[in-house]
Amino acid sequence: MVKRGLSWMAGITCSALGALVIVLLLVYFITGGFSFLQTEEKETFLSCVNNACTRVEGIGVNECSPQGSFCGCIDTDLSDDSTSGMNFFTQGTVRNASSSVSDKCLVTGRLLEYMCNGNEILNFEVSCESLGNYICAGGECFPDYMESENCKDSDSGLNYLVDGKASNGKIMISDYCTSEGKLAEMYCPLESEEILIDLFDCSILGNYVCEQGMCVSSL
Repeated sequence: MVKRGLSWMAGITCSALGALVIVLLLVYFITGGFSFLQTEEKETFLSCVNNACTRVEGIGVNECSPQGSFCGCIDTDLSDDSTSGMNFFTQGTVRNASSSVSDKCLVTGRLLEYMCNGNEILNFEVSCESLGNYICAGGECFPDYMESENCKDSDSGLNYLVDGKASNGKIMISDYCTSEGKLAEMYCPLESEEILIDLFDCSILGNYVCEQGMCVSSL
């Protein structure tokens, strides 16, 4: 009796599975395939063009959202000599749709260099000493053989609306945005070779945020 009961249950299970397969096949042919598993193509779609989410004419699928938003990846220290963004001699800031980070010196004295890889942000660690007579200062590899002189600030002091650099002949440090979103503003005390840092909250100015070493309007 037990064996007959098990056989009966197995027969019901097989029948149910068979019916389910038939239903799925009918759905497949009626809808032209399992369209609910596919990304719908549209006559116009959103694509990342010049780091902006832009509506494009043609058949395709949405690659970004919403329209007009920032997308892609930007590296500020790209140059003709460093098209990959691995520019160890200039502090840069890398930004994509979700993050903004600046090259920085680690507590070990090594440089942490950020770069774009498609729309993603990668980082690479390097010893400035391995490049010659260089030390890591202000997020870049800087010559270690220069003599100090009086400090000079390219944006003339505490100018929060301009991305500046302070230098004293031996090192040069750029204004940058901290991981907490504050502006690290470099400036010089009077008649001194010392470089000082003022941590400034851009929101004090109103609808401003820190981007690329300065306060910019968020509107």
